[in-house]
Amino acid sequence: MKNSLLMNLAGVLSIVLSSHSAHAQGVSATPPADLAVRPYITPKIQRLTLSNGLRMVVAEQHNSPLITLRLSIPIGSVNDPGDQPGLASAVASQLTAGTDKYSSVQLREAIEDLGGTLTVGAGSDFTTLSASVLSENFNAMTDLISDTLLHPTFPDSELKIYKGLQLQGLTLQRQNPGFLSQEQLARALYGKHPYSVVSTTAPAVNALTSEKLSTFYKHYYVPKGAVLIVVGDIKASTAQAQLEKALGSWRTSNQLAANDFAAPPARTAREVILVNRPGSVQSNIVFGNLAIRRSDPDYFALSVANVILGGGSSSRLFNNVREKQGFAYDVSSSATPRAQAGEYTLSAQTRTDVTAPALKEMLKEEERLRSEPVGEAELKAAKSFLSGIFVIGLTSQNGVADRLLIAEQYGLPQDYLSSYRDKVAAITSADVQRVAAKYMQPDRAVIVVVGDADKVRDTLGQFGPLTEPK
Repeated sequence: MKNSLLMNLAGVLSIVLSSHSAHAQGVSATPPADLAVRPYITPKIQRLTLSNGLRMVVAEQHNSPLITLRLSIPIGSVNDPGDQPGLASAVASQLTAGTDKYSSVQLREAIEDLGGTLTVGAGSDFTTLSASVLSENFNAMTDLISDTLLHPTFPDSELKIYKGLQLQGLTLQRQNPGFLSQEQLARALYGKHPYSVVSTTAPAVNALTSEKLSTFYKHYYVPKGAVLIVVGDIKASTAQAQLEKALGSWRTSNQLAANDFAAPPARTAREVILVNRPGSVQSNIVFGNLAIRRSDPDYFALSVANVILGGGSSSRLFNNVREKQGFAYDVSSSATPRAQAGEYTLSAQTRTDVTAPALKEMLKEEERLRSEPVGEAELKAAKSFLSGIFVIGLTSQNGVADRLLIAEQYGLPQDYLSSYRDKVAAITSADVQRVAAKYMQPDRAVIVVVGDADKVRDTLGQFGPLTEPK
């Protein structure tokens, strides 16, 4: 019985292998040709203005009974007073902490009853209110947005909770080598410009009061310069009429002055900053240079260059530093363009004993992109990747809203959605080498290493003058 079963299994395996062999012989070794790029059909977009000057961009999408909103106000951490870092973020967070009509709990319950979401957050340059709701509840949601935006009370009880959470977060931050490296990099790259500050401080948190939040809010929260994005199942005329009712009374006589900040310092030499983390078994490396604003025409070429250098698991950094050398679990590069400036950085987490070799390979790959033309296959793959993820992002209302918001915030062309892929496709090998040479400058980079100083100090001296902040 047992031998019979084995013979049957052997026969079945022989048939399967024979079938697989025959199939394999008929499979072409040449992959199929790429399909033609299908055009992206942009939604119907209209630009309107409310009576108080608030700009609106409405993208009608009637394939789903949902509506997504983004309200952006041009205020952020760059507007924080010098002695009060984190104030803009605190104000944004506390907008939903209570209003004239609702406590924080009541407001949260009212939003949930509508099947919606509503959050507010501040970044470097902008504060953004984000909301989503079923189209049938749009009017009710805009009323809640109006109350949140126009009638916050900044209650002391909620601010106390916020301050406690912030202080806990600051304690955790100081234990994170990634944060420590970014903190030092920003200080060195931006100098006296507000972008040099990446976090609040314990004294600043303890000094927060409801009065300070209210004063900041009354001065900076104005409709002029703000923009409201509406995407979803609603006609532009209907959205405009309802939002006029909800937000038309948002008016102020405040005239915000144009930001006049100190320019980031010019760099002429490489600098190495070593942050001591005694006993650490790995080093956190980050280095880079100042780069571009988001509105810079070089954005597309630098985006392609970044994908090639360190923008994913097919990048040069990943294949060399991680796969070939085995120096790091993760290594990457990134461009961070903002409204007024930006930086281009490379980062990795390595074993302590290979800190210097890993850094040397990263610098070498950056220099290679500057000095050698990119091959056609590598260039094509990078451009296809960027175009693909851009279109994938437009398959959701959130994706459309976010990209429309970026275009409005940074003054990008109105055809941003439809022209993005064409602009990426137009990038050449010469473009990549040009922007690499312009913005990736390893001989003038700020290099920050967070790790066990006693074990890496001697090997880091070869890269430039070394300082150790206390």
